[in-house]
Amino acid sequence: MVLSMLNFQVNAKECDVETRTNAANVTASYEMRQVIIDAYGNVHPEISIEKGEDTEDGYAVNDVVDLVIQNMTDRIYVTVFNKTDNIKETYDYSDSTNGKIVINVLDTEKIREYEIKVYSNVAECYNEELRTITVNTPMYNKYYDLGICNNNDAYYCRQQYVTADLNIDEDKIYDEYYAKKNENQASENESNETKSFWSQNKNWLTIGGVVVIVGLVSAIMYMILKKSKKGIK
Repeated sequence: MVLSMLNFQVNAKECDVETRTNAANVTASYEMRQVIIDAYGNVHPEISIEKGEDTEDGYAVNDVVDLVIQNMTDRIYVTVFNKTDNIKETYDYSDSTNGKIVINVLDTEKIREYEIKVYSNVAECYNEELRTITVNTPMYNKYYDLGICNNNDAYYCRQQYVTADLNIDEDKIYDEYYAKKNENQASENESNETKSFWSQNKNWLTIGGVVVIVGLVSAIMYMILKKSKKGIK
């Protein structure tokens, strides 16, 4: 239930320590979870399948995100402003489960910036703004599962979900990817050619190596014998 605002008369009295402490304890974050969806994007909690499993009915496992606000009390309320989609809602303790409010963001197609403001809900200082919390919910990193991220430790490959713009020049990273791929392919071809040459000529190379070694040994023996004869004279 979204809070219906009551028209209390605002009192200039400062909020008490308990109310301010309650506000200070409020936390906001996001949580990832998986849901089963059909081909039309409808969620089906009654279905159970594994991620990546194909079904005839078109069901699939999808990663979704929730905005989670915790430690709510009856002395405070919050406004949640989705700045990305320009949506603002208000929640109080009655909207929570034991002080926890879960807001379903669902899709991860874009980063969403949320501004959560905590206000007093007590008559003495009703509507006094006590603090502001900012949370960005993540977007799926479209590069994460692509070939350009195979064995790639670049910053745009490290996380499956991101909460800040990657500021990527796509043309540049694809140029770098294909240049590296071609370089690796050329190196692999060169290595294969070397192995092939050795495989095809190893007998001759072995004989040649033996001949060279015998020649060196013979030359060394000849020099030794020659010196020995000079010494005898």
